[in-house]
Amino acid sequence: MYYPNRSPQSMASHAAMATATDDKTPVAMLTAAAELILDRLMFNERSKDITHSLNLQGFKRWHRYNTRRDMENMMHIKSYIIDHYHELPEVDNEDFKYLPVDLKAHLETWCERDKNLLASLSQLKTDLIVPGNYHVEASLIQELLEEICCEIKYLGRYMKELEDEEYSAYCIYQISRKVHEYFKKKELEVQHIDIY
Repeated sequence: MYYPNRSPQSMASHAAMATATDDKTPVAMLTAAAELILDRLMFNERSKDITHSLNLQGFKRWHRYNTRRDMENMMHIKSYIIDHYHELPEVDNEDFKYLPVDLKAHLETWCERDKNLLASLSQLKTDLIVPGNYHVEASLIQELLEEICCEIKYLGRYMKELEDEEYSAYCIYQISRKVHEYFKKKELEVQHIDIY
């Protein structure tokens, strides 16, 4: 079992740690995926509060939506392990601290964390398919990979737009409003999802 470093500053080593396990059983790899998702959940939960305190309602809603989806994904993977392998996965819950200096630093950290998470989860998915032929288990990770790819794409677009406008208050407000409306609709879509 391996435990990713929770420090946002050392996320570069996160991908290497997440794929360095000697235990290539589906339970170990799915537990590792749940650990990575827990790290993302903790980041989104903290970021939700930070962006809320800055009155960035769109980014708050985006992080709140991600927090809920991360919880659902983690619970789904843990339930799968219990139901199919009759083992209780141990997912580490270390202390997590995060306080960005400004919106630019937050968006850069968020994007970098998502890129590292994408690399780690992609490697776990490959490890499940190639040597083990565990396609069902790998499919548990696929939907999250697609969500993260989409998130990286839009984060990049918003960061570019904000950089072009030198992070003006007006531009931040306009993007926050756009994001708020989008995730308001998305949250309504997921309110009725059954959780295990």
